[in-house]
Amino acid sequence: MTILPKIRILALGMVSAAIFSSMANAANMANDDELDIPVASAEVPANDSLEGFNRPIFSFNVTLDKYVLKPVSKGYHWVFPGVVRESIGNVFDNLGEPVNCINGILQLNPQKSFTAFWRFALNSTFGFAGLRDFAGHDAGLIHHKYSFGETLETYGVGSGSYLVVPLLGPSTVRDAAGDVVDTVIDPFTYITPARIDNALTVVEVVDQRDQNATLIDEIYDNSLEPYIAMRSAYLQNKSFVSRNGKIKQLDD
Repeated sequence: MTILPKIRILALGMVSAAIFSSMANAANMANDDELDIPVASAEVPANDSLEGFNRPIFSFNVTLDKYVLKPVSKGYHWVFPGVVRESIGNVFDNLGEPVNCINGILQLNPQKSFTAFWRFALNSTFGFAGLRDFAGHDAGLIHHKYSFGETLETYGVGSGSYLVVPLLGPSTVRDAAGDVVDTVIDPFTYITPARIDNALTVVEVVDQRDQNATLIDEIYDNSLEPYIAMRSAYLQNKSFVSRNGKIKQLDD
């Protein structure tokens, strides 16, 4: 598959990574009383100089979720039992490990690159092509996502304005550019046939929407101002990652 078609479907392929993952992880912080989702936090000032552009795009993304992604993900949840959905999620985590490894190298962090490399090697073999997280459960190598946006941050590149991308959802100027680079450096960009790659992309989007359904619906349906809630959630989560080197989890 060539680069340009892959980049054109990046918006669809990264819905889970940008919208749902960031929303879910930030909303998890709320359960620990560290984030009040309905209102913007004073602790993380929002550089939202593009708000006039962002708000219409946010409305578009919410509508797309309401009428397409949410209904499809409910059907997916009903058809496939939990063990199957877990295996599907493991496969997509495994497919992302080469990019994690490359970013670990670019960040001059041997531990990150080592973990990602061996997670991919172990899960692709003993984990039956990633269906089982052998590396996490049996080798103690826990999955973490390392993006090129994070790599840029390690070299002192600022995040820039908060940015809502069509389909992609909440991001920043730096991280949106990093998502494109992650696609370019992904080895599967070049070895996966277009038809299979597109099918996998759709399944990944639906799977991630299903995994984070409760948290996503909470932000969309119960926030006094969903746009501000989303922005606050995303920026606070990014701030936590920058300070602690990992995404906030419920059991931290």
